Amino acid sequence: MRFFVMAAVVATLWFPVAAILAGLASVLLDFPIRIVVTFGDRVHAAIGLVLCWLIVLLPALGYAAVFMPSWGKATTGPD
Repeated sequence: MRFFVMAAVVATLWFPVAAILAGLASVLLDFPIRIVVTFGDRVHAAIGLVLCWLIVLLPALGYAAVFMPSWGKATTGPD
């Protein structure tokens, strides 16, 4: 459970960064940000934001798996 909570926290922290990158891309490439959020007008904007968060969650799960493998183990050193 802690693994998924850590991944959710990391994804939530990176979500604003991803939003800024998407906003910059929309300005530089001259397309509306609505297209990114709604996946080309295929879903509602609120559902699109949840889907974007889930997309950011996937690499966060990998991060949590690689950098947090010692949960539940003693980390104070050898006995």
